[in-house]
Amino acid sequence: MSSSLIERMPKAELHVHIEGCLEPELVLKLAKRNNLQHKLPYKTLAEAEAAFQYDNLQEFLDLRDATLQVVRLIVSLHPKARRSQAVLS
Repeated sequence: MSSSLIERMPKAELHVHIEGCLEPELVLKLAKRNNLQHKLPYKTLAEAEAAFQYDNLQEFLDLRDATLQVVRLIVSLHPKARRSQAVLS
């Protein structure tokens, strides 16, 4: 197989951590909805976007820890998940 063919082929991400995929705006919205704004080291979207520009692993891990403070339950992430939980209860 040629390298140009491989480069043109579609790719799929096989392993993704949800906390690593959250955008700064969504983190702020989740914090507000869950009344956890005080858990974040940033208050504005500009501050959050700056925090999401990490330079090393430790900065990423610190950001991940802060992000996880506002994601209390998986159902916080999507309205359909909340509806599914209501049906299952």
